Amino acid sequence: MISRRHFEMGQTAATVLCEERYYEAAATGMAEARQIIEAHILQDPVFAMTLEPHEVAAEAAPLVRNMAAAAGRAGVGPMAAVAGAVSQAGVAAVERAGGEYCVIDNGGDLCLLLDREQLVGLYCGDERFSHLAFRCPPRGRFGMCTSSGTVGPSISFGVADAAIVVAEDACLADACATRLGNEVTDTQEATLRRAVQIVAAIKGVEGCMAIAGGRIAIKGQLPEFVEAPPSLDKVSRSRLQGQKMSGFL
Repeated sequence: MISRRHFEMGQTAATVLCEERYYEAAATGMAEARQIIEAHILQDPVFAMTLEPHEVAAEAAPLVRNMAAAAGRAGVGPMAAVAGAVSQAGVAAVERAGGEYCVIDNGGDLCLLLDREQLVGLYCGDERFSHLAFRCPPRGRFGMCTSSGTVGPSISFGVADAAIVVAEDACLADACATRLGNEVTDTQEATLRRAVQIVAAIKGVEGCMAIAGGRIAIKGQLPEFVEAPPSLDKVSRSRLQGQKMSGFL
């Protein structure tokens, strides 16, 4: 039986879909990831503050090194990968415990492990696209992350209503979503096309999509677009922020 649970710790407010027996594994995985990141920041405060790529020591925790590496590829600061990192840690913990299905939506930054088809609804604050959803086929663990310059608390230097990236590594998807959002500096078609071309060329990115000013630009491979059923709950609701986040689910 798949349950839908809310996880909250610090600045993390996530929706977790998994079999009930695996929820504690997911919650523990996310909590441990936060603790690892917080411990690293105490030793390396720049890691939390910089908006530029930042090298970390070889002896840093693997999760921290993965965040830094993803941010380096994307050309952004390592904390641009934090939501994806936490989501991925939770899903990986479920997988290690024997689970074959888990979706964690951390404020629009998703990590998914699918043994069945999964609809992922799109929310970007623009009602013209409220009927859309991605139909994700069964596959191993992957990330589908979003950033926005117009909806929610994401740090973005652009004006995208939604900047969406799919990658096998949720850290990379998260960091690249930030980069994509930053590249959407206006709503002109040429700007959106250039933005998705830049991000799709980053090694490890499977596909990306930018939405701004009623326009959509897509590059690479994304799950199929379908009509979203009216009952699909498209957004994780953050009890911390009290507002909808740009994103999915």
